[in-house]
Amino acid sequence: MDWKDYETEILHHLEKQFPNEEMLPDQKLKGRFSDTLRQIDIFIKINAIGYNLTGVVECKYFNRKVNVKLVDQFIGFLGDVGAQVGVIITNQGFTKAAQNRATNDPQLIHLEIVEAETLPDWKFDNLSILVPILSDSIRVLEEIPSVESNILRYIDAITPRYMHFLGKLTTRQQMIIDYLCKSPFEFTPLELSKKTGMTEKIISLELNQLLKNGIINSQGNHFKILDSTLVIWYIIRNTPRKLGFITLKKYLDFLIKRFKYRSGKYFLQNEIPKIT
Repeated sequence: MDWKDYETEILHHLEKQFPNEEMLPDQKLKGRFSDTLRQIDIFIKINAIGYNLTGVVECKYFNRKVNVKLVDQFIGFLGDVGAQVGVIITNQGFTKAAQNRATNDPQLIHLEIVEAETLPDWKFDNLSILVPILSDSIRVLEEIPSVESNILRYIDAITPRYMHFLGKLTTRQQMIIDYLCKSPFEFTPLELSKKTGMTEKIISLELNQLLKNGIINSQGNHFKILDSTLVIWYIIRNTPRKLGFITLKKYLDFLIKRFKYRSGKYFLQNEIPKIT
């Protein structure tokens, strides 16, 4: 295999995995700052919750790991072509510094480095792309009529699914979900016991069932909802309009701080959990 075969294989895989995104190979765009044509391995047109975004996939068929210098260059490249999403796919892995640079860049760019061998398991999560963009946009309601409109349309579209989903939970589980959808968005069993009036033993039993069904996850003794879309839906549906968007801003900031890119995966899940 040469670099061209490598790019073609990646393109075919992305097209199959993400059929709703438009993938354009070997594109040239004029740089906003360089004022020259820039070559793009794979250019992606993304529609995420009503927002039109652009992404760039860089295919690196190397005999060495991707290093921090290359990530620096790629971040500058993304800014020049005006892309909000960047993905480096490499056959040789990446250095720790390169991963740190991709994860911690302060710009509103969603950047991931993916090893080619893990590509079949990699998930392109539209919500995780939107988190920093929306968080930066949502300050006070009067400033964001277009953001508000798009979010509300999305909430309306997913409401039947989530109403059906919550209807399968017990009353106790619904009460726990209610509190996990409120700031600070993660609680210990003791904290949930004090808020709900249920004993810690009952809380622990219900939390274990929610864990088993993949609805929540835990970090230490703190529990939080795994499906971030559910929390966003719940906030907008159950909080007065202006306060709802203020709470949503808090939750998006929570996601940025707590759900960083770790071990090659973004800890933002956008699937409806299945109740067994």
